[in-house]
Amino acid sequence: MNETATGPSRWVVALTVAAILAGAGGIVAWMMQADTTAERSETERPPRLVETTRVEPGTERVRLEAFGEVRPAREVTLRPRVSGEILALGEGVEPGGHLAEGDTVVRIDPADYELALKRARSALTQARSERDREAGRQAVAEAEFERAAPEDVSPEQRRLMLRLPQLESAEAAVESAAAEMEQARLDLARTTVRAPFDARVTERMVNRGTRATTATDLVRLVGTDRWWVELALPQSGLRWVELPEGPDRPGSTVRIHHQAWGPQAYREGRVIRVRTDVEEGGRLARLLVAVPDPLNRTGEERPRMLLGSFVEGTILGRRLEGVYRLDAAWLRQGDGVWVMDDSDRLVVREPEVLHRGTGTALVRGGLKPGDRVVTSDLAVVRPGMALRTEDGDGAE
Repeated sequence: MNETATGPSRWVVALTVAAILAGAGGIVAWMMQADTTAERSETERPPRLVETTRVEPGTERVRLEAFGEVRPAREVTLRPRVSGEILALGEGVEPGGHLAEGDTVVRIDPADYELALKRARSALTQARSERDREAGRQAVAEAEFERAAPEDVSPEQRRLMLRLPQLESAEAAVESAAAEMEQARLDLARTTVRAPFDARVTERMVNRGTRATTATDLVRLVGTDRWWVELALPQSGLRWVELPEGPDRPGSTVRIHHQAWGPQAYREGRVIRVRTDVEEGGRLARLLVAVPDPLNRTGEERPRMLLGSFVEGTILGRRLEGVYRLDAAWLRQGDGVWVMDDSDRLVVREPEVLHRGTGTALVRGGLKPGDRVVTSDLAVVRPGMALRTEDGDGAE
């Protein structure tokens, strides 16, 4: 009985196992076919429509954007060198007024200094007369000394006998009186205070009738031949800035912009030096840019600058050869660039980014002359995917 039952059971088990194996093989075959179909479907997806631009290497200037403030290159607070009542102010001595070099700033009452000059002139005349009389006495003493011809006279005794000390004293008195008269003449001239250079008046601290001393501030002047713009930029940007190396190699050109001037107007200056300290409260380096004729006194068609204005500067830095200028938006996922190759498929290049500016980047390597850089945005990117443009069929 047991043997009869065991035989059929073995056949049932064998058939069951065979069925399971056949089912598993079918499932595997179906999955492989599905993957192949999906792969074929992906491969046969139509090319993506993109926009491209051809790029060529060239020589490009590094452009650095920085912000800063307009400052005077020369500024001075005038004080009188003599004391007295201010009788008059020069024309234009008011905030915003212009003074040419040598123009009168203030006139101090000269009466006391005119009297002092007269006294000094009289003292000089008297000293010269005394010197002349002493010279006569010395001549008489010398004649008597020659007639007497005394022997065994020491050099000191001879000087005394010839009245040389008296003559030297008289000469010294003349020199002292002459110096006093020259000082009186200078003091009289200094009652008129003049502008030391072409300048604008930024502040006036006195009026007519003010009693001025040598410690009194009269006016504050700023030179008009050139002003400085102090620009702040990251220290990493200093390597692109050219500093002056003599008259034949000036510093980098800088274009100064201000929103009030409009988008096309600008002033041009030159970098003259890098300050040795960073800006207060930050870590930015500071450049001094010299701008000539900031008030446009030559009458050219260019905007006038104002002290204290906050401006933007575009620094035209060093030249780089064999580089590509790209739109900053064309750098994908860091420094990658999408390129449509000769077979109209997408490849990702990774050039060396030398400089990132406002909206642009300068790169070297990774690209070839004439490469078609993809400028369109793509939601899904896969290297090797087919691309096409409006003027071409693209990859098949």
